[in-house]
Amino acid sequence: MAIFQAAKDDLYAALTGSVSGQELIVGGFQADVQWASKLNTTNCVPQLQTLERTYEDVGLSNEDMPGDMQASLAIRFYASVLSPHP
Repeated sequence: MAIFQAAKDDLYAALTGSVSGQELIVGGFQADVQWASKLNTTNCVPQLQTLERTYEDVGLSNEDMPGDMQASLAIRFYASVLSPHP
């Protein structure tokens, strides 16, 4: 929450100044970064989910994984959750 409070007056600058924001822009996703910097545009909030299954459990090996990810890791993904706040 403290990070948001420090950046809330110019979220776009904070996002574009971050390593992840710069990677997205270089990858052609500048419009996504701009949209992500807007407040109160949706009541849908991404929530990180972790399954009890690993990537190995579903038949993947380390060679199938991107970067330095290991197939022995638990499967994680973002799911949309409705927020009570618009």
